[in-house]
Amino acid sequence: MTRSRAFEVEVVPALTPAGAGALADAAFELFRKSAFTLLVISAATNVPLFASVAALVLFVRDRGWSWGTFGYFAVLAMLGVAAALAAWLRAIGTGAMAFAAARGGASRPAGPAASLGAALRVGATLPLVCAIRFGSIAIGLMACALPGVTVIAGLAMAPHAVVLEGHGVASAMARSLRLAAAGATGLAAAGALVIAIYLVGTLQLLLALRLAEALLTLAIPSLPGGWLARPETPWLLLGAAKVLADPFVSSATAAVWMDARIRADGLDLELRA
Repeated sequence: MTRSRAFEVEVVPALTPAGAGALADAAFELFRKSAFTLLVISAATNVPLFASVAALVLFVRDRGWSWGTFGYFAVLAMLGVAAALAAWLRAIGTGAMAFAAARGGASRPAGPAASLGAALRVGATLPLVCAIRFGSIAIGLMACALPGVTVIAGLAMAPHAVVLEGHGVASAMARSLRLAAAGATGLAAAGALVIAIYLVGTLQLLLALRLAEALLTLAIPSLPGGWLARPETPWLLLGAAKVLADPFVSSATAAVWMDARIRADGLDLELRA
């Protein structure tokens, strides 16, 4: 058995890198063991962020005519602060879900409070890492899709390095790049699976909402239609999809982290010897 420096997450080493099928199985198993905790944390940290963004979109759309007034900028500032606090909470949720998924792999599942506590104990390091990762991904995607995808893969395990291994900002980035190189095949498999889950989940939610809109319009003719075309709807739809998909994303990333950590640290070679 090997253990992380910070929170004693046990990992059973394998002598060969896990394939795509094995990593998918491991991700589903990690999700199964910590499903309740992961879903609670995902809802608690995703809903405020997307609700604040939706409120910001609504305000700018409906109150744009008052641009330039003191009241307009005061409300806009308050909504901006709310969105920033929600983004900070979402960063904490990223670390908490990483902790919960990894503890599930150790057969010692942690509850929502313990997982959030573990993420909060690392202080400002986790939000800083998540902010740098988000900015790097945004710049990479604006430059071209390939650099953006490369950054997503390279920094995917930075929160794990902070919460589970106790690294600082710079060392967490370097550690994530090293783990990503060691687990490139697993990251590619996990990425494809995550994209499929997001697409399928979003499409299912959209179809369910369209069906609900049609049924409500038929049942209550006086009910205004077209609410799916409102500008805030995509944000709410994306938020709902993330609440449901992020727990599995965290489980898949934790499975890759466990496997890549063995390769990067040479533990498989130690066992072979």
